[in-house]
Amino acid sequence: MCGSRSSWSGSWAELVDYDERHGTDLLPVLHTFLDAAGNKTVAAKRANLSRQAFYQRLHSVERVLGCDLESGEQRTQLHVALTAFRLLRLSRGPAPS
Repeated sequence: MCGSRSSWSGSWAELVDYDERHGTDLLPVLHTFLDAAGNKTVAAKRANLSRQAFYQRLHSVERVLGCDLESGEQRTQLHVALTAFRLLRLSRGPAPS
């Protein structure tokens, strides 16, 4: 995957942990961006964020994951990995209370 991460699951854990610690929404922002095929303007509209706010969040995603979201290859890797991550989370069901 991107950066120096050895596995995609470790990277997602870092992003989820970052969101939890900072009260951010980086994982959903990344998902919206990838679903918009890397079109930042479309993704910002779908996320109901200004383009500037959306770009700032994407920069944070790049920093946390060590990725270049301008790279089509890295976006594809991220999209496949994020889809697998979300499916794994869904298959495990809700966390116990």
